[in-house]
Amino acid sequence: MVEYFGEGEIFPIRLPFLVFDFYVSLNKFSPSQYFSKDISHRKELHNIIWELHLQGWGYTKIHQYLIQNNFEIGTSRTTVYHMLKKLKKRKKVLSQNEVGEYRNFDLVWMEE
Repeated sequence: MVEYFGEGEIFPIRLPFLVFDFYVSLNKFSPSQYFSKDISHRKELHNIIWELHLQGWGYTKIHQYLIQNNFEIGTSRTTVYHMLKKLKKRKKVLSQNEVGEYRNFDLVWMEE
């Protein structure tokens, strides 16, 4: 402890410290199937479905195209609808930005 003397008294030196809270919001901290599930074996199928969807094709037409080209897909046309729904949700979750902000600033005097 550093002290200084004044007229017969000893005073401790107090130093100012800036104190704050830092809040982080990340989707990487929450357990999600989008981070742990391996879908690499379905990647080609997902890419084709997504490209056709972006071209304006409906899920029924996409399903017919996939069946005609011998892709491994369910017999019901709604399987493409559900895959598109999950692809959209996956893209939304994985594209979230990291948010960090400083809050509760305070100046604290502490003795050395």
